[in-house]
Amino acid sequence: MDHFTVIGAGNCRFCAKAIYMLEQNNKEFTYLNLEDNLWIVALFKLADLKTVPQVFNGHKYIGGCSDLESYLEGDAKNG
Repeated sequence: MDHFTVIGAGNCRFCAKAIYMLEQNNKEFTYLNLEDNLWIVALFKLADLKTVPQVFNGHKYIGGCSDLESYLEGDAKNG
């Protein structure tokens, strides 16, 4: 089964939308708050990531909120 990881920040409407989409599609996920995890901030700087959410499915990088939406739509069509 898929397990997603969402890296987000408080008061981010796109982060909330990503979480909502995963919940509506009955996907298991872990949410990591960028503001509470300094190691994630360091990772973001190393990877030159500037926006949240950043979404992964296992070890596969999905992207941001709109990327997740496309990914889930493709998953629904294929499955």
